[in-house]
Amino acid sequence: MTPQNFVLTEESAAPWLPRNASPTRSLPEQIADKVGRAIIVGDLQPGRRVQEQHLAERFEVSRGPVREALRILEQDGLVEILPRRGAKITQFTTAEVDDLFMITGRLLGLAARLVALDGDEAVKRHIADEAEAMERMVGGGTDADHHLGRSYRLFLVLADSCDNDRLRHMLGSLSRRILRFSRPTLNTRARREASARNWRRVARCIAEGEADGAERAARQLVDEARVMAVQAADRKDAV
Repeated sequence: MTPQNFVLTEESAAPWLPRNASPTRSLPEQIADKVGRAIIVGDLQPGRRVQEQHLAERFEVSRGPVREALRILEQDGLVEILPRRGAKITQFTTAEVDDLFMITGRLLGLAARLVALDGDEAVKRHIADEAEAMERMVGGGTDADHHLGRSYRLFLVLADSCDNDRLRHMLGSLSRRILRFSRPTLNTRARREASARNWRRVARCIAEGEADGAERAARQLVDEARVMAVQAADRKDAV
C-alpha cells in the first residue's frame, strides 16, 4: 500500500468508537483507534497490506508503537499479522460474517438476560433513556453513522453491566469485528426505525426484569442485522 492509498482523515473518526482522552492512554492505543476507525468506515479495504514504515511516518513515531498498535488491531480482528509478510486488513467470507453475528446475538442475549435479572437500577434507567433518545433521533432523520454510534454504546453498556467478566471480554472483542459489517444494515430509515424499536423492546424488558423477553429481543436485534450483513457480504462473495 502506498501513502496515496492510505486515507486517514478526521472524517474517519466515526462517532461510535470510544474516545478516551485520559493522559494515561498509550500511544499504541491512540494509533490503533485511528487505524481501526479507518478500517471500519472503509477507508482501508480488506486484504490491503499495512506498512509499518508508512504508519510510522504518518503518525511521526518510531515503528515500535506502530507494531504494538497492529497487535492491538489483530486482537480486535481488524488486521492479520503474517510471519515475515507484515500485516494486512482482515478479510471475512460470507460464512464467517454469518458466524460472527450468530455468536454475537447469542452472547448479547445472555448479557441482556443477566442485566434484566441483576442489573443496577441506574443502569436500567440509562439503557431506557438511551433507547428513547435513539427513537427520537430516528424521527429527526439521523444518519446511519450516528444511529450506529448510539447502538454501539448501548451494546457496550450491556456488556459492561452483565457482571460476568468473561462474557464482557468476549462481547468487547466481537463488537469491533461486527462494526464494519453493521453500517450497511442501517442504510435506510426503515431499518433504523426497526433497530430503534428492538432496542426499546430490550430496554423495556430489562426495566421490568423480564429476562426471557430481554434475551429474545437482544437476539432479534442482532439477527435482523445479521440477515442484512450476510446479504451484503454475499454480494461481494468475500468481505
